[in-house]
Amino acid sequence: SKRLQRQTLRRKVNVKKTEPRETSEKQLKNRLRKLKTTIMELEKQIEELEKERERILSLMGQPFVVKDPQRIKSVSQQFELIETELKSLWSRWEQNSVELEEIMDILGVEER
Repeated sequence: SKRLQRQTLRRKVNVKKTEPRETSEKQLKNRLRKLKTTIMELEKQIEELEKERERILSLMGQPFVVKDPQRIKSVSQQFELIETELKSLWSRWEQNSVELEEIMDILGVEER
């Protein structure tokens, strides 16, 4: 199973089988660093969008919004856009996290 993981990850980071092990490890470590950065950026974006989502949810319950069909439509559209973006960000976060864990397993790294 470890061999399969290495083969899969080598393809992801374009490591050729004929290259020395040090090179592949170096590339995996570079990929690991990039994944950590990407995950941190995604987490910041998710946190910001979740705050905006909460703000819009509170707006949806306000009388001045409820009584105005145009505002309801506008706020609902904003909410839907945020929900769609959050789903996309969470999906990207999950994909990156899975790859991060796989590389950490291969390299024998335990800390995140």
